[in-house]
Amino acid sequence: MKQDIGRLQAQVVQMQNELKITDNSLKSSSNRRAANTNTKMERLGIDIQKMKGEIDAIRVGVVTGQLPGQTDDEGPSMAKKLVAVIERIEDLEKQQKKLLDIIEKSSKKSAKSAKTKKNRKSSKSFKSLNSAFKDKRYRHVKEDAPKVIRKYKKGTKNRKEAQFIFAESLYKLGDIKSAALEFDEYLKSKPKSKIAHANLRLGDCFRHLGEPATAKIYYDELLASYGKSSEAKIAQERLKKLKI
Repeated sequence: MKQDIGRLQAQVVQMQNELKITDNSLKSSSNRRAANTNTKMERLGIDIQKMKGEIDAIRVGVVTGQLPGQTDDEGPSMAKKLVAVIERIEDLEKQQKKLLDIIEKSSKKSAKSAKTKKNRKSSKSFKSLNSAFKDKRYRHVKEDAPKVIRKYKKGTKNRKEAQFIFAESLYKLGDIKSAALEFDEYLKSKPKSKIAHANLRLGDCFRHLGEPATAKIYYDELLASYGKSSEAKIAQERLKKLKI
């Protein structure tokens, strides 16, 4: 009997640790793990039911008679241990329910997100692309911009503006290499606006990519051509911090 209760206590501790790991995993991982976590939780529920069945059998022994190898003064101690195990299992069941609720909410949120993405109308013109950019829907801009850019002829205002929006969205998303390429394409198109900003961004891109010498070239170009701009002030501060 002592061995059985000791084994149950060990199982409870193991299950508590698994619940903690599952909880942390749920909070930090994406919704794609929800289904796998749900399967684990179901298996955990089965294990809890098995343990409760074993405890019921032990409880009968405690109530109806003296346990094998038990002295007269061991009864209360064994009963208390059994009650403690039961309480811990009940706590596990509560934690399990909370995690299952989280999984359910996560699955609903994932389904809603997928539905929204499916129903989203892609930007087909500069106007709609610019609207998405102003709403800070940078991922949508990243998806739609290439098609919108190809729609307009080279040298047209809308094409140039779309190129700038595409480059800036890539930068905002942290796609630094792609952003550098697009800002370079934008400057090659000989735009009449946002030139200072494009040079600043190119300097920033190469600074983030660990190429300070190249970054300095763009910062210097910005200072030489647009020394009174707000971008020039930022470039000056960043030049001071460059390690060349």
